[in-house]
Amino acid sequence: MIDKMKHKLKLTPLHCMFFIYKTFADSSKDKLDVNIQKLITEFMFRWLKQDKEKTVTIINETLNWTKENIQNLDAQLESMVSMTQFLNTQKDLTILRKEFFLMDIRQIARLNKDFSEDEKKIHDMLADILGVGIRISQKSYDEIKGSVERVKKRKIGFRRDD
Repeated sequence: MIDKMKHKLKLTPLHCMFFIYKTFADSSKDKLDVNIQKLITEFMFRWLKQDKEKTVTIINETLNWTKENIQNLDAQLESMVSMTQFLNTQKDLTILRKEFFLMDIRQIARLNKDFSEDEKKIHDMLADILGVGIRISQKSYDEIKGSVERVKKRKIGFRRDD
């Protein structure tokens, strides 16, 4: 059954958002911290217009996709950047929604009270990809651009009709 799901699932923008939240929250662990998991679930619940069933489905499908397709931290970062680039092509992801998404990222980082310079750099990379002029790291604009350009692009597989 997992093989069928592997071939059947096409990631949507909402799957991508959850993956980015999860990657940003904890790129080195398979299991999310309970407080971070709760916060990310609240964010997804909001993006899914308070549809609890859909929220659970998106989260579970994304976690299963991650287990099947992400073997290491490089693949995780590459996927996160590729998914952010995909999100940036979505017409309904307005500048205001992009800013809310980045605000969510900052809230995730601040939950453990240690918003590291590396996390700030990743935030700024996401902001750069999304075309949002919010910078919080010590890195220059050129350093952020260069970091984005150095990340290998990954084919993820998206449902184009959403």
